[in-house]
Amino acid sequence: MNAAVAVQTETSGAIAIAIVVSIEGSNLVSGTFRVRANLTALALTDSDLPALFRAADASSLGGQRAYRWGIGAILAASVAIAVLGAVGAGELHLAVGVAAAIVFVAVLVVQVEVARRRPDEAWYDGRALAESAKSLAWQYAVAGGLYGRGADESEAACDRRFVGDLRSLLGDIGGSHLAGVAGTGPQVTAPMRELRGQDLMTRRDTYLSGRVGDQRRWYDAKARHSGRRRRFWLGVVLLAQAVGGAGAVLAAAGVVDLDLLGIAAAFLAASVGWVQLGDFGTLSSAYSVACHELGFAEEELRAIDSEEAWVEAVTNTEQAISREHRMWRAARGSRGADV
Repeated sequence: MNAAVAVQTETSGAIAIAIVVSIEGSNLVSGTFRVRANLTALALTDSDLPALFRAADASSLGGQRAYRWGIGAILAASVAIAVLGAVGAGELHLAVGVAAAIVFVAVLVVQVEVARRRPDEAWYDGRALAESAKSLAWQYAVAGGLYGRGADESEAACDRRFVGDLRSLLGDIGGSHLAGVAGTGPQVTAPMRELRGQDLMTRRDTYLSGRVGDQRRWYDAKARHSGRRRRFWLGVVLLAQAVGGAGAVLAAAGVVDLDLLGIAAAFLAASVGWVQLGDFGTLSSAYSVACHELGFAEEELRAIDSEEAWVEAVTNTEQAISREHRMWRAARGSRGADV
């Protein structure tokens, strides 16, 4: 009995394994199995992207944390003041009055800091700069989109054009919020150059796994997270309404003398304000749609077998990602923040 195994990597990126088992020249078992595996894909992580991206990303994350903390503190303080007002009677009125004054001063300080530092602008502008730089970097690294390989442009000229485009981004969007954020490191990193020098299959598989696949997973996680937060805060709002209604009935019946209605009203207002700022339902839907759009782009990218088609396909994919971000930024500008 003889057995033969042949392994071949196909142009689609799949591995074809042919197995033949024979006895005295007669084939008894034979078959070909194809296993999908990105053996040609390299790794290009966020740490391998331009220094401008890393600085803008850090600035955006810092602004996001500061803005969420500031808005959350203001809303929580409004509830605390309502609670203090409800219990501030009798012998406790002096202590409660002092506590309420402290809360008011704290809210004033937070509001002044938010107005002075404008962390929301650092968040939005930093995210716009980071996403734009990331898109340009991936197009350059996979030799697609704006930076496809052409006979009429040398690699040195393409490098200069790429760096010039990054410089234009910084000028157009602005870098006022990058103060205090480290900006060391190259704009064209060694991993980017290494990937750009690979064959089409390697660049395609790396783009599919490191850019499209990673972005789809991010969209999917965000869609699920926003959906969960929407359901949670809907429950909180309904609970506040129920407590307020029960408090009004109990107060009218003389059962309690605590102003549960006022406390519930303040908590309800804070909860509704948080939900409106977050806009969880809209975000969940937008992220879900973007995830499916990238799924369609992924299938088209897998069929690419020429440099000309590759350049156009990368352009279309990056435009789909950019479209989602423009919608996000427009929503944030009109409603506040995704808290």
